[in-house]
Amino acid sequence: MPFVDVTADEDKTRSMQIIPIKKSRELAKYAIDNKLTMQQMTEVWGKHAHQIKAGPGSCCLFSQEHIHGSGMPNTTGKTRISMDFRIAEGLYGDLLGRKMPAGYFHLIPDTEAEEERLAQLPPREISFNNDKKNIFYVANNSAATFSIPVHLQRYMLYDYMNKKGLSCDYELFDLEDMLHCPTLWHLIEDRSANTVMYSIFALPEVETERNRLLETALRRGNIIHFVNEDLQLVNQDDLKTIKQYLEFSKYGRSRLPIGLPLSDTTKAFFNKWSTSLAEYQ
Repeated sequence: MPFVDVTADEDKTRSMQIIPIKKSRELAKYAIDNKLTMQQMTEVWGKHAHQIKAGPGSCCLFSQEHIHGSGMPNTTGKTRISMDFRIAEGLYGDLLGRKMPAGYFHLIPDTEAEEERLAQLPPREISFNNDKKNIFYVANNSAATFSIPVHLQRYMLYDYMNKKGLSCDYELFDLEDMLHCPTLWHLIEDRSANTVMYSIFALPEVETERNRLLETALRRGNIIHFVNEDLQLVNQDDLKTIKQYLEFSKYGRSRLPIGLPLSDTTKAFFNKWSTSLAEYQ
């Protein structure tokens, strides 16, 4: 959605360049099959790209498969200003590839009244100070986190705490094969402490268990920080928001792990792993 007029031919280098979807798919496959370099891709794709001629009040709708971008250095001396929106029905919530809901993008409130109400709420940081310790929780116990090393999760947790001005007292973890997450349940049910964890997609995948865990934390006044999404469970509004994202993503019943693209590469990796695992057994 452009905020400036880029309809003139001389605006070509500051507008976005795009290639039609059928040709984009052909060129992407050609680049992969022939292992093209960056320079070669720029040369080949540039021959098929055309300028988006648009201005304020208009928008360009395209998919992730469209080859698009600036394509060339901006020689106009003017900056293009635009805003990107992600448009996706809930039907496709689990086929968004690496564009993870809440982490990569946020859902827009259903009504302007709801948006205004949320905007009037006090700063979130005020509610974080409840005089309870903050404990890190890291694990690889869900389909969305099994491939996220715990040390990378830990880096994100530390960065989050520094930005929020919060302290961390220590860290607990669950063993990989303990999908019932006993340590996480211990934190929520038995400890009077806040939990800082990587993602809402690190929660139990069984909806009834997940809801019970979230509602228990809320009832006991234990805040849960979800670092990847910058979400916090402090009140009923937060619980509604978190459940909305999980439902949109079809978490626990998605066709693929959240954050994994449905692509030829994904299929190739799964096939390779399946073959290797069969040989191991």
